[in-house]
Amino acid sequence: MNYWRLTQRPVQPEVYDYCDRLGFMTQSDLPLFAVLRRNQFAEGVREAGEMERLVRSHPCNIMVTYINEPFAAAWGKPWRHLMRKDLESFFRACDEAVRLENPDRVIKAVDGDYDPPGPGLPDNHCYCGWYNGHGVDLGELNRGYWQRVKPGWMYGCGEFGTEGLDFANVMRKRYPKAWLPQNRKEAYDWTPSRIPQAQTGRFHYMWFDTQHSLEDWSRVGQAHQAWITRLMTEAFRRDRRMVSCAIHLFIDAFPSGWMKTIMDVERRPKPAYFVYREALTPLAANLRADRFTFTSGERMEFEAWLCNDLQETPRQARIVYNLEVGGRIVQSGSARAIVPRCSAEPQGLIRFATPEVTKRTKATVRLALVSGAKLIHDTSIDLDIFPAMPRASGDITIIGERTGKSTMLVRDLGLNSSFALTPLPLSFLDPHRRYRIFQET
Repeated sequence: MNYWRLTQRPVQPEVYDYCDRLGFMTQSDLPLFAVLRRNQFAEGVREAGEMERLVRSHPCNIMVTYINEPFAAAWGKPWRHLMRKDLESFFRACDEAVRLENPDRVIKAVDGDYDPPGPGLPDNHCYCGWYNGHGVDLGELNRGYWQRVKPGWMYGCGEFGTEGLDFANVMRKRYPKAWLPQNRKEAYDWTPSRIPQAQTGRFHYMWFDTQHSLEDWSRVGQAHQAWITRLMTEAFRRDRRMVSCAIHLFIDAFPSGWMKTIMDVERRPKPAYFVYREALTPLAANLRADRFTFTSGERMEFEAWLCNDLQETPRQARIVYNLEVGGRIVQSGSARAIVPRCSAEPQGLIRFATPEVTKRTKATVRLALVSGAKLIHDTSIDLDIFPAMPRASGDITIIGERTGKSTMLVRDLGLNSSFALTPLPLSFLDPHRRYRIFQET
């Protein structure tokens, strides 16, 4: 957590003073969102110069940005707002104004570009753990994919995250009464749609079951927020071309209906705060999995990574891994670690045979980076193991050729099969007999 994006506005000099002292890096944005009115071109350039004069004496401020999330076609009003070509002329004019004040300034013209490509460092916002499929599919992000960017460029993600409601006692203490349950019945049938601009009531269907009480909505929503925060942040740590990322939002400003914050108005961290902090450990062991449930008899497979934001590497480093079932280590191993500098490095695949169980059983895969007898960092993934299912039995008739996906499916199911080489119309089938038919398509 060494980098804060001061979203869409510069802040008071006192804030930069504290960041200087504490070693926080900051990014300052012009208060400009989506579009720029044509008659505000000159004023925007003037304010870019003013912003640079505010921050140039503060070593914490490593970067400035001109606009947040510009949309294509001037947001549908080209007679009022600048089109992209004119907007890029505005960027060049701002560059001149900024560099007159500070020739060494690092500039990222656009944060969250919805009309790319833009000048300089590409930056894309990503909320695929809340707005389903936003930017990139969540599974693809977990596997290392990213949005389309300029070939060969590094890139950033200036916003990512998901909504997690405040703690129930904070809501009862701080929220207007109109947002809270109004009577005893609503205490067991409350909806977060009561909170203006909150999205949990509308978007939770894609991620978790509908809850009913204030406490349950808070608990389940925060659990989802923590899960997505870990998954996305760790994906960014493994991405060697991702040079900056900022979760949206870090601290709440009450009253607020924008519940993506990971710390509430009383400065009390939500569970996602601790997950985020852990995922950003400077030198971290990391596990990546495509699945979190397995069946006895299968082979488990996990990617082992080391992510290092530092120039230093430990001596005689090794990775140690194991599989725990019921609190007992059932399989383990170790290997020499390949520790990168200021990058991420895959260590290889960890493979386990899924243990035999008779009922649904919790398991944990652990990975640690050690140097001699010193533990540097460890991580884990929780799993569910299910007992092997009995093989299917019965006879199948396949209408069509002996080749194709239907034949493979029947073979994989372990069923007996026969073939009707000439497709038969359904009217020829005995209506009093039940058939299972795979028609090749």
